Amino acid sequence: MANMIVFRSTFDSRGLLAYVRFMVHDTKTASEVRTNFSSFVAQVVENPYARIFFGSYRKPEAVLMSSRADVPDEVLTHLLVATACNEAEMIIREHRPKNSYPRIGDGTGKILAWLWRLDPDRATKFLTDILAELRHHNPRAPKPRIKVSEFLEVIDGALPHGFPTAELAALRRKAAIDIPSRLGEDGEKP
Repeated sequence: MANMIVFRSTFDSRGLLAYVRFMVHDTKTASEVRTNFSSFVAQVVENPYARIFFGSYRKPEAVLMSSRADVPDEVLTHLLVATACNEAEMIIREHRPKNSYPRIGDGTGKILAWLWRLDPDRATKFLTDILAELRHHNPRAPKPRIKVSEFLEVIDGALPHGFPTAELAALRRKAAIDIPSRLGEDGEKP
C-alpha cells in the first residue's frame, strides 16, 4: 500500500462539519525491517523527514526515523540560544550573594540530557552559551564571574533523575575542555 491521505468528516467543538486528515502509511512487517534494516537506516539518514513504520501484521506499532527529524538544525539553534539566554536570566534573577551558585532549571537539564545523547558537541555549546550569557552578555552579570568548574558543579542537579553517573562524568570532562576553548580561554580564570 502506498502512502495515501484520507479525509474523514467529523464535527468540531462548535458543531460545525470539519474534515480531519489522516495519513495512511506503508507499514512494513518486523521481518522486512530486520532484512532491510541498513537500507531503511540509510533512507532516514538521507531524508530526515522520512519515516519507516513497522509492526506485526503490518499494523503500525513503531517507527524508524532520523534523530534530527522533528526539529531542523536552524530551528534548533535558535531555540537553544533563546533557552540559554532565558536560563542565564533566571540564574541571575535567583542568585543571592551569600549563596553558592543557584542550580540550573529542570527544563534546561532535560534539554541538556537530550542534547548530550543526540550530539555531545552541541550539548557543550549549549552550556557555553549559558555561561557566556552569565559572564559577558547580560548587563546584570554577577561579579565575580562564575568559573567553569563552579558552573559544571551545578549541572548534575538539573539533569533528570537516573541520568547515568558515567555520562555525567563524560559530560563534565568534555565541557571542561570545550567551554574554555569556545570562550577563548586557556584555563580557569577568576
